[in-house]
Amino acid sequence: MHPEDIKAAIRKQGHTLASVAASLRARFHDAPVTRGAVTRVVQGELKSRRIAQEIARITGRTVRELWPGKYPELEELEALRRARCR
Repeated sequence: MHPEDIKAAIRKQGHTLASVAASLRARFHDAPVTRGAVTRVVQGELKSRRIAQEIARITGRTVRELWPGKYPELEELEALRRARCR
């Protein structure tokens, strides 16, 4: 997906890039996350499984839909989860 489409999907759910970072900071105290890091993941400049999964959760999309081919290990996990749910 284009970075602007990802940002729009985040906004449609009532979030901002800053609120994504804040949500991750609240849940994972061991690794503070900045809005800049979230921005870089959205733009494809930085890889972060934790941030990518949080964005997927917020938007209701899969990591594969958001960043095709960028996170093959997460795509595999998503496929396994879908197979179990059938």
